[in-house]
Amino acid sequence: MNPLYPYYKPFSYLLMKSLYYLADLICYKTGLSKSQLGKIVAIFHTWIIGYSYYELYFSSPIENKNYIFYYNFTFWVAFSNFVLNGCVLVKVERYLFENKEYLGPHNMLLQPAFYYLNINNYNTKKTIQTNFMMFGFLITLLYSKLRILYYENQGLIL
Repeated sequence: MNPLYPYYKPFSYLLMKSLYYLADLICYKTGLSKSQLGKIVAIFHTWIIGYSYYELYFSSPIENKNYIFYYNFTFWVAFSNFVLNGCVLVKVERYLFENKEYLGPHNMLLQPAFYYLNINNYNTKKTIQTNFMMFGFLITLLYSKLRILYYENQGLIL
């Protein structure tokens, strides 16, 4: 666990309460059920992370003028996951689906391995999934930074 977490835990608690209130307000104003809004948030979550990864892996800083933006966005998402002790969108989805054991839309990648290895304990699944996602963030950020440094050293980007 993050050693600084006790110092900012009250603020993260307020942030999550505000987001839960916002989700309830959106449901009320639009007439959507919590489950429907949860599916919309899960699709948005998958799309935004998938698109950022796509841009960082399959485009170059020369071709894509927004490459640095996607790099910084991915960095701040990874940093906020560390600081807030988990992904904010997953916490909102968990609230909307009213499922305490929901691990996020990206968990579908690990679900076959959990089934094959007969891993049924929620805490074990959560630990594996968290480590897998943070490792993915770190590899993506390292790969992207090396690409940026390579093109900077070649004098192709500023």
